[in-house]
Amino acid sequence: PPMILPMLARGGRDQALAFLRNAPRETARAFDVMAETLAEYARRCLAAGADGLFYATNVATTALMTAEECRRWQRPWDLRILDAVANAPFNLLHVCGAGIHFDEFADYPVTALSFALAPGNPTLAEAHARTGRAIVGGLPAKPEIAGMSEAALLARAAAARREMQDRWHLLGPDCSIDPDTPEPLLHAVGAAVRHAEL
Repeated sequence: PPMILPMLARGGRDQALAFLRNAPRETARAFDVMAETLAEYARRCLAAGADGLFYATNVATTALMTAEECRRWQRPWDLRILDAVANAPFNLLHVCGAGIHFDEFADYPVTALSFALAPGNPTLAEAHARTGRAIVGGLPAKPEIAGMSEAALLARAAAARREMQDRWHLLGPDCSIDPDTPEPLLHAVGAAVRHAEL
């Protein structure tokens, strides 16, 4: 819900954050409705054959809210939604941005965590050590990935695999990539991983 509210508010993220602080009762009611809707949607996705849920937030950063605000406004509704898919074999949590409140999400009931390798965030290995969970990442996101050479991208992949010792690691970009990212780059990484060439 904290990621959805800015999309609904005319004033975007700034207005959404103001709602959290200045209209907490109304915001909590709105989040109840959003969580109920998302939980039902997630249940229906599983019933239709999905293996799990990709669940994301992009406001849980030190630049946007305090750890206490994150705990108050993320956790109760996040856990309600994740509980709806608790029996799924693979649920992935993505916490977007730099300076994320990582520890607020460390005990979430998910199979794997994803986050940007950005200032204020843990390394891949630190994240695994703090959570015991599989970590998704190691490759850059948009726009950087699209402009990289194949050799540079393979070097990043190899460094991530070394850091994680090929354990508890799903190699991938640490956030979204543009649809026009050259496919040969992505195929080169996939081929290298499949053939252990990194």
